[in-house]
Amino acid sequence: MQKIKSFIIGQQYTPRIKRKILPFLILTFIFIFIAAFFSTVAIGQEPLSVKIGAYANHPKIFMDADGKVSGFWPDLIKDIAKKENWKIEYVWGTWSDGLDRLINKEIDIMPDVAFTGKRNKLYAFSEAPVLMSWTRLYINKKNTEIQSITDLKGKKIAALKGSVNLEGPGGLREIALGFNLNCTFLELDNYTEVFKAVEKNRADAGITNRNFGNKNANKFNLKKSPIIFNPTDIKFAFPKDAGSTPYLAERINYCITQLKQNEDSIYYRLLEKYFESEIAEKEVFPKWLGTTLKTIAALFVVFVLVIIATGIQVKRKTSEILAGRESLQKSETRYRLLAENAADVIWTTDMKLRPDYISPSVFMDITLGRFIPPASLELCYKTFEEELALEASGKTDPDRIRTLELEHICKDGSAIWVEMKVSALRDPDGRWVGILGVTRDITNRKKAEEKIKHLNLVLSAIRNVNQIVVTEKDRGHLIQRACDNLTETRGYYNSWIVLLDEAGRYVTSAEAGLGKDFLPMVEMLKRGELALRVKNALSKAGVVVTEDPASTCTDCPLSEKYAGRSAMTVRLEHGGKVYGVLSVSILKDFVLNEEEQGLFKEVAGDIAFALHGIEMEKIRKKAEDQIRRSLREKGTLLAEIHHRVKNNMQIISSLLSLQSRDIKDERALSLIKNCEDRIRSMSLVHEKLYLSEDLSRVDFSDYVESMATRLFQVHRVDSRVVSFSSHIKDVSFSIETAIPLGLIANELISNVLKHAFPEGRKGNISVELTQNRKIEEYTLTVTDNGIGFPEEIDYKNTETFGLQLVGMLTEQLNGTVELDRSKETSFKIVFKEQKYKKRI
Repeated sequence: MQKIKSFIIGQQYTPRIKRKILPFLILTFIFIFIAAFFSTVAIGQEPLSVKIGAYANHPKIFMDADGKVSGFWPDLIKDIAKKENWKIEYVWGTWSDGLDRLINKEIDIMPDVAFTGKRNKLYAFSEAPVLMSWTRLYINKKNTEIQSITDLKGKKIAALKGSVNLEGPGGLREIALGFNLNCTFLELDNYTEVFKAVEKNRADAGITNRNFGNKNANKFNLKKSPIIFNPTDIKFAFPKDAGSTPYLAERINYCITQLKQNEDSIYYRLLEKYFESEIAEKEVFPKWLGTTLKTIAALFVVFVLVIIATGIQVKRKTSEILAGRESLQKSETRYRLLAENAADVIWTTDMKLRPDYISPSVFMDITLGRFIPPASLELCYKTFEEELALEASGKTDPDRIRTLELEHICKDGSAIWVEMKVSALRDPDGRWVGILGVTRDITNRKKAEEKIKHLNLVLSAIRNVNQIVVTEKDRGHLIQRACDNLTETRGYYNSWIVLLDEAGRYVTSAEAGLGKDFLPMVEMLKRGELALRVKNALSKAGVVVTEDPASTCTDCPLSEKYAGRSAMTVRLEHGGKVYGVLSVSILKDFVLNEEEQGLFKEVAGDIAFALHGIEMEKIRKKAEDQIRRSLREKGTLLAEIHHRVKNNMQIISSLLSLQSRDIKDERALSLIKNCEDRIRSMSLVHEKLYLSEDLSRVDFSDYVESMATRLFQVHRVDSRVVSFSSHIKDVSFSIETAIPLGLIANELISNVLKHAFPEGRKGNISVELTQNRKIEEYTLTVTDNGIGFPEEIDYKNTETFGLQLVGMLTEQLNGTVELDRSKETSFKIVFKEQKYKKRI
């Protein structure tokens, strides 16, 4: 309506405009000519080439019928590029292609990128957001199932690969995980493919930004669902560390901020064009006429304002110049007074680095170039060239200050370190015409820094040597690795270690930083000759300092290798034993420092401690080997003794067996047989010991099993008629316990086999061994279910030798014997294991 009113008013005054238009147009053309002249000068620079990523995302970015990149973002970029004098080159591809090119710095800008914390680590972003985007889920128009997030359970969702709609804290993938929806995601290269997948029923739904979705849903027979999420700022993205990024980001931030502040800017027109309506408002009068009139009026107003402003500016500048002249004279006097009484040197040069002014100084008289070493001078020129390049780019602060640390040579030939702060001297028009500098003596600070740096290197070497001390078990490797570490950390220029025996004779050596030059020293040591500083180090506990070995150590083959440096030598000592000496080359500035000497002595002590440990380890291993040999010899001897005892007892048993063949008396024959059984029982103990890995203990379970088998054979008892069971597990005894306990078991089992099962009676014999760990007490129980032990016989006072022997052997074990006749016949022997008794 406002445009219509303006058109009607314009039609009423058209004749008057025609009468006055000629002079007005002439004035306008003059102004345009002047403006064009200055604009030509301003844009005379070569346009900056900028590569921009693009992908299909209608209406924000798309390729039109002519193959031209169009849409909201390209039109906005075109406006910015025109203002900034950029030449735009679009690189077309998929969304993920664009992000990859951004990381690989193949493009300078990627538009339409949603800002997330994760992406902020990969790319740089513009500060001002351009759009606010929401993610929306779209479905087929016939779909009535999907109305809420929970309806997506088990569904297949199409999405743009790598997009913020799908990934990240607010993306659908994370939302689906949170609701345990078990969705399947079909990841595609652009939004058009997403909508096609839903249209062709390859996906149940698709997610896009609302701008694309609202514009294109009908084309694919889709509709908006109620599901909308993930509000996101959409910005320009740039490569993270590209050289052009700071400049491009700053200019785009500026342009976007300016456009968003002006409600009539192209930014708002593009929003209306691409996101609110497809059809532009119809014009009620010729568009070219309205544009022309507006342009002419604006130019005229600007022209008048420029004239007025110029007059005011000239008057103001004139008054400022007159008023400031006197002030400048006063300032010059004041600042000169300050400069000439300052401890620092204040100086200025022209653009060719020729001195204009150098203030007097309490610490040096400096002339640039003449008293600056080549390395420092090269740094000055390099910095100057860098500053000229920055100045030409126009992308830096004109008031910037550079700080340099340089070495200077004073007139007396001494070297000092200075800190130089420099900045540009400029004329009233801001042009760089010279350099202003302030130079300060920092020699003491540099020396302190060098000392700290050196001590840190020495500490690092000590830490490394300590690790070697812990891990290295070879003497030669130890001293070589120690020398390598002392030199490689740059704490010392070279180092060497010589090991000597108790008589002072050469044993071995190691070096680092000397190579073949160390060989004459080795030959000298092998001849039994010691350099003076080595003798001094061996004779006292402290560090021997040689400030100038090149001139004072004339007897040392290494003296020439210490030119300009000093030496420290110390003996390697631990526990009163001297193993050799350690020597290093060091700067003269550090050799007399007590802290330096203390650290050096500490590392020598660590190496000596390691040498002592290796020596003790060798002694220990030698002793262990000797003990092992002795134990093997004793074990072999003990096994042989058991073997011989067993053989002797078997011989005795065999002799008794042979003798028994001639005995006709049954009682005498029984006694011989019993004696033979007892000898065989003792022989069995020695046999088990001989065959055992442990020659001091007998496996009693195995022993009882073997003994019972032999007794059944001797007494001709069928094991199918009288069965035997043993309940002994994992018990072993020393020979002092095994022999008497074995004889007891032999007597009790023999007695059962003889008397408990007459005339082929069936039954069972059981042997059980239990342990009471609290009182370290054992119970051996021999039980049978035969005819029983006669009531009239007192087992403790019997004339039978077998039971008497059981009683005596039980007393030998400090035990007791009990007979239980309540159900079956059970003999219980309660005893304690006998300790080994030394024999004379």
